[in-house]
Amino acid sequence: MIDALPPGWTTAQLGDLLQRIDTGKNIRCIERPPDANERGIVKISAVSWGTFQEAESKTVPSGTELDERARISAGDLLISRANTIELVGAAVRVQSIQKALYLSDKVLRLRADDQIIPWIHRALTTPGARRAIGDASSGNQLSMRNISQDALKALPIPLAPLAEQKRITDKLEALSAKLTACRERLDRVPTILKHFRKSVLHDATTGQLTTDWRVANPCTTSNAAADWLRDQIELRRENSQNQRAFKDPVEPDMTHWNVDVPSTWSVSSVSSFAECLDSRRVPVTKSARKSAKKLYPYYGANGIVDMVDDFLFDDELVLVTEDETFYGREKPIAYRVSGKCWVNNHAHVLRAPDKTAADYLCYSLAHYNVLPWLTGTTGRAKLTQGVLNSLPIAIPAPPEQAEIVRRVDELFALADALERRYETAKAHVEKLMPTILAKAFRGELVPQDPNDEPASVLLERIRMAGERANTASGRPRSALGR
Repeated sequence: MIDALPPGWTTAQLGDLLQRIDTGKNIRCIERPPDANERGIVKISAVSWGTFQEAESKTVPSGTELDERARISAGDLLISRANTIELVGAAVRVQSIQKALYLSDKVLRLRADDQIIPWIHRALTTPGARRAIGDASSGNQLSMRNISQDALKALPIPLAPLAEQKRITDKLEALSAKLTACRERLDRVPTILKHFRKSVLHDATTGQLTTDWRVANPCTTSNAAADWLRDQIELRRENSQNQRAFKDPVEPDMTHWNVDVPSTWSVSSVSSFAECLDSRRVPVTKSARKSAKKLYPYYGANGIVDMVDDFLFDDELVLVTEDETFYGREKPIAYRVSGKCWVNNHAHVLRAPDKTAADYLCYSLAHYNVLPWLTGTTGRAKLTQGVLNSLPIAIPAPPEQAEIVRRVDELFALADALERRYETAKAHVEKLMPTILAKAFRGELVPQDPNDEPASVLLERIRMAGERANTASGRPRSALGR
């Protein structure tokens, strides 16, 4: 239902404004975009997100018969007659098109006079129209919904005088361009923050982040880190429940190591810095987890997998991905856990001497380029326990470890705050256009002119033009001029 309209406006049904609705065929396509000389079918995903996505089209098999009248052109107004309840009826204008693309049976083209196509397009994207389309569609609320052509034609559309339509759509285009530019700037923020975090970790674990600290703290000797490591290894040996079974740390595999570090640091293996507790890992079956009371986190390669009833560990740990995706990976391969937990056999378990050392170890391994050391094929690559234990890492003395962790935590907190501000700004921007559209279709976006021809006269002229138009010949010349 449409609220009270401004003076000179009227209400029309969408069908009153259209010359016709075109549809295409249901064709079994090749699931990829067409090449330059191939034809394609436009799927609903191409019209679902506010702009026409040509790359979402699928390839028509060679030799398939297609009606040239269903071929899409620049300027066409397309609408999805099927989708989820939030997206059914999504409408877009085709600004440009590079390939020979055709309508599918689920993507319709709305034909109308060129002068009112911009108005119809914007009207279909208002919050009120979106709700009306959802209410008029049928199907499962949780999956695919459909709207019939008859229901589409019956949609109520607020109609402004033609001159006012032009003022409104021009204003909307200008505001839309500004919002698009704003989104593009905002969309760069996650990438900037990702690079920032990686840069911080690189500088932290190569000594660049604390160059000034070392100048101010010259008491750190060149062998302080090596002495501390030797002491920690001896302490682990003494605390081992079975000293005969205790394994000395392995030497670092320097085959692929090419990092310059401060002279006061030591380059050693992960096994020198931390104890590997993989032998204590035990997987828990899905059926056992299903009946669990969910008391403690159950960790896997990339974080919490589930909750279980018991725990294997109660410590400050670093978990490292063992056999998940490594090639093209964006996520860190290492993460920190504290307290009571269970770990399956898809994550290595490392215990450093203390919390600060664990934090530093996690930062060292989070984005470690392990690819040269991996075993197995690309799709089944694995970071074995032996390889992990022999990975070289740069280790400062404990005071500098603590300073590095403090600075990284501080910089990451800043990045997290910026990320929250980005999320808030993005949510605000996404709400702006629906708010602007609602205002536009209440007649509140641009000044009104009492001298404009009333929309009721325009609507009658559209109806008369429709009766005379020969729709079979394509889009006619404007019949709406006074």
